[in-house]
Amino acid sequence: SGQQIPACGFSLGLERILLLMEEQGLFPEKLAGQPQVLVTQFDENTVGASLQLARKLRTAGLRVDLYPDNDRYGRQFKYAEERRIRYALLVSPRELEQNVIALKDLESGDQTEIPAAEIIDTLQAKLT
Repeated sequence: SGQQIPACGFSLGLERILLLMEEQGLFPEKLAGQPQVLVTQFDENTVGASLQLARKLRTAGLRVDLYPDNDRYGRQFKYAEERRIRYALLVSPRELEQNVIALKDLESGDQTEIPAAEIIDTLQAKLT
């Protein structure tokens, strides 16, 4: 209609802010760096246990990635390797029944079963 309307605007430059925060070390340690552990998913029946384990590990201060689907383990391990995640935790019905978690070292290929109550201490020892 040709009528003038006053206005103003601004831009935050989010990418510049994030870069500056990273350079200054302003991200909390929990958010900095890549994940240390991948929690796998076996099938739709174990999703809840995988989510609960990931939450428990994050609460303990570990950087955790939860695989987004219940693909074959080989595909989940490849996902972890591409992201340079060294350890994968396997949560299958058998492990749940025995109250253990399988810990796979993706560098060496070694896999051991850890009592569920000891998984945080075990991971923290391996990661330090």
